[in-house]
Amino acid sequence: MATFKQVFHTKQSKVWVILTTITTALLLILTILSLTLFYDLFSNLWGKERRITADGIEQVYYTDFLTKAEARLNGEQINEQITEEGIVLLKNTAQALPVSAGSKISVFGKNSVNLVYGGSGSGAGSGEYTKSLFESLEAAGFTFNPQLKDFYESSASGNGRTSNPQMENDGSIALVTGETPWSSYDSTLQNSFSEYDDVALIVISRIGGEGWDLPRTMVDKDGNLALGARSETDHY
Repeated sequence: MATFKQVFHTKQSKVWVILTTITTALLLILTILSLTLFYDLFSNLWGKERRITADGIEQVYYTDFLTKAEARLNGEQINEQITEEGIVLLKNTAQALPVSAGSKISVFGKNSVNLVYGGSGSGAGSGEYTKSLFESLEAAGFTFNPQLKDFYESSASGNGRTSNPQMENDGSIALVTGETPWSSYDSTLQNSFSEYDDVALIVISRIGGEGWDLPRTMVDKDGNLALGARSETDHY
């Protein structure tokens, strides 16, 4: 009791004891929370094991890397590998490239006026700060066929590609590419090609993303062919 009184003999010692007690209690609470409520959060941040519940069975995932820096470096290397494997080397026949400055270009493809700027889910993008293909061509000093652009922007060329599929649907809407059939190009439009015949630029696009990626078949969940498909494998 005498020792206890000596500790609280001065005002400063009382404050010190109170602050120490509060700090110790807070550290104890944080320790308990870090091992329970915030366990998964800390594991994700620091690259330790992360518990995953699937079908009611608790599993444990162990990382192959000791630090976040190692994990990031590995991710960058994988991205480079994916990019390298996805690159297609084109043969520059008759020195078609680079396109000469001031060239007149006919841009073909319904989706030339509706480019794919992102996928669905976490791969989505608004495209708010992107330039259109035609704005980029003009900025580079090229002239494009305005009749073709107007045609693709109108309903005369068809409905075009549908919006990106959401994660909760079956993705069948992604089957339709929305390309315009040749029968829709009237003679007036075809005659405009000769005025912009330095280069023919063909735009082909396909959407994909989280929850639904590029389809391997042109048959929907009910076994029906998608609009415009000639067979179930006719998806390119």
